[in-house]
Amino acid sequence: MPKKTRNSRQADILHGRFLSSVDPLHLRQSVEAAVAGMPELNTSFVHGEGVDRYRISGFDQIGDMLFTVEVTDLSNSVRIDHRRGDAPLLAKLIDRLSGQLTSCGQPTVPRGLVKGSLGQFLQSFGRQCRHFRSIVADASLESALECRFTDYHKVLEECAKLMEARVLITQGKAERPKHKAMVERYTQTYRDAHVRTVYHDGRKHVLCHRIEIPSENSSLTLRMHYAWDQAADRYVIGWFDEFFDCPF
Repeated sequence: MPKKTRNSRQADILHGRFLSSVDPLHLRQSVEAAVAGMPELNTSFVHGEGVDRYRISGFDQIGDMLFTVEVTDLSNSVRIDHRRGDAPLLAKLIDRLSGQLTSCGQPTVPRGLVKGSLGQFLQSFGRQCRHFRSIVADASLESALECRFTDYHKVLEECAKLMEARVLITQGKAERPKHKAMVERYTQTYRDAHVRTVYHDGRKHVLCHRIEIPSENSSLTLRMHYAWDQAADRYVIGWFDEFFDCPF
């Protein structure tokens, strides 16, 4: 839920790793209590149904802080994805938790066209691949942080095909038999419960198009939701979610 005005460096997605001295339920309860009691986070709130993955969102944050808890026989580790500009808030929150989280090192952000997480990959893609004529909305970055899909080359392939379909439309070739099926695949309009609405740069976008991208290595399928922005002459990639294919 990005709200504050920020430069691109402030919006960098970082991830820090911590060891937790308490069980996941206790940690979530402590995080909720800390957020409720901190003046710096008085416009923030904790949401998410589980104790292994939840977010802190707020109007005074650059973006969400996503907590992902991994429990093993040896330890409880916590990954916190956050924006660079929110690092001071996160540091104060960690202090407030009174030793329940111990840092495993400085938060990092990979360089180049990265593969650290789908969210980080999309952020670098949005900055470096302007020739795809796409806008990567803030909401797509936040949603992608929760996705486990790792076939990033397939995301690039679909974005390239999406642009190819747009070129065919612009050139008046969409109705030709050899192109028609492809164009229809990328321009099909949905009006079901999966359609999302997002805001980017103060403008509303109804994501009535989507494409499903199956993984090459698992039964996981990534769903990319997007819309064509006529005014910007760009696709707005606005949301990602995923699902497992039923084997039966």
